Amino acid sequence: MFKSKNIPVRILIVVICLVVTHKSLSAQVAIVAHPSVTEEDLDKDLLFDVYRGDVRSWDDGVQIKVWDLGERGKTRKSFYKFLGKRPSRMKSIWMRLLLTGEGEPPEVVKSQEEMLESIAATPGSIGYIDKELIDDRV
Repeated sequence: MFKSKNIPVRILIVVICLVVTHKSLSAQVAIVAHPSVTEEDLDKDLLFDVYRGDVRSWDDGVQIKVWDLGERGKTRKSFYKFLGKRPSRMKSIWMRLLLTGEGEPPEVVKSQEEMLESIAATPGSIGYIDKELIDDRV
């Protein structure tokens, strides 16, 4: 039998479990760019405009190459949550750009390591990875 004095303790345990589970599902995402990118003020709005295809070159005139993760992991989910859009919504934005001839969706890579390699090899490029994977190539 449940005693009324034990219910708050059980609720607290459930809340703690939910918080721990929620924290483990999110990733610390880092926005990374090719070393040639000189942009210093990359805020959330500009990042969204870059991924939406509205901004296609950096301030110095270098064309932006955008990369996206194809894997459906927590890093990708956290990145799009930060942008305030679901990946499915971004996909519909990119499809409209493609169908109207106004732009192309980001190039998709299969892994975060491939993301790092692609960005390191492509001037003007930008993408995102788990914060713990950053190295001196980007």
